[in-house]
Amino acid sequence: MSTYKPYPDTEAARLWYMQNMRAKLQSVATQVGVSPAEVAQQAADTENYEYLVSIVNQTRITKEALSEFKRVMLTGPAGLTPDPPTFEQCALPEAGSSGIVTRNRELSMRIKKSAGFNDTIGELFDMIVMNPQPEPEGEVVPKVRVDVEDGGKLIAKYTRGKFDGAHVYIRRPGEAEYTSMGNFPASPAVIEVKNPTNAPEVIEVRIKLLKGNVPASSFSPAFTVITRP
Repeated sequence: MSTYKPYPDTEAARLWYMQNMRAKLQSVATQVGVSPAEVAQQAADTENYEYLVSIVNQTRITKEALSEFKRVMLTGPAGLTPDPPTFEQCALPEAGSSGIVTRNRELSMRIKKSAGFNDTIGELFDMIVMNPQPEPEGEVVPKVRVDVEDGGKLIAKYTRGKFDGAHVYIRRPGEAEYTSMGNFPASPAVIEVKNPTNAPEVIEVRIKLLKGNVPASSFSPAFTVITRP
């Protein structure tokens, strides 16, 4: 059994993905319906992607060196003659156009949908995972979004998935620990936070998902809101 992996969503992950595809695409191009021109385009896009990542990183380093050069020249000891940093001129190594990531994502989708695609090719391009294992319940990190309404109401929205509800916790200003607000079998969980001074409060909300009536997941990241009394 295999499951498709989503297209990489970070710069570093996309770079590795494209480099891997460049190294292996030629060997299976005919099988997955990719033309020689498209193989060449993918290789050129990867070269340009590598270059742009590299030059931006180098420019960032040079910018820091320029700031230090400025500091020394303006406020450093008199008589120093430091060498100024130089910025590299940007020149793409391959002829190309914008939309590198979009092209590569679309090419990946075409490969997946091609008649010649199979699990071997999917693994070759890191497009699938074989025999995926379910994430242990205790390692699931839920997400919660909280809206506020008048009267100190907090509306905590979450996705239950395979779980049986959520246990909601809140923390008020100055409190070291979170306070349990109970179990809620369905989303949204609606709770009321009363403030004796009838003033708005900054409240942190987080949840754990339930198995039965027992909190079983990891904590969600805290979501911070300001109440409306």
